[in-house]
Amino acid sequence: MNSSVLVVISVLTGVLYGGLIVFLIFAARKNILVNSFGQTHTLVGSLGVVQIPFDYNSKGKVRVYSSDSMRECIALTDYPHSFEHGARILILQVKNAYVWVVPGDF
Repeated sequence: MNSSVLVVISVLTGVLYGGLIVFLIFAARKNILVNSFGQTHTLVGSLGVVQIPFDYNSKGKVRVYSSDSMRECIALTDYPHSFEHGARILILQVKNAYVWVVPGDF
């Protein structure tokens, strides 16, 4: 056999197997729901940890572990308290894509 024929056969075999692998990956992933925002109402009542400090005059960021996943949310409060980095918080409500929190250490 000619070497150019072997090269063509090798390339076609590689493309065929590569296409098959890509197809199998897409078929396996079609049942996976990828939603980075998720259901925000499920965060109500969850405990979290302050990542960026805030108080009632400013926004901050909190990290919440919910349903085997970690989420970071912009946090606000009406509570007259300064939330420092690492402090525990409790989410009371989710409103306009913000979580409203109070101290988690009662």
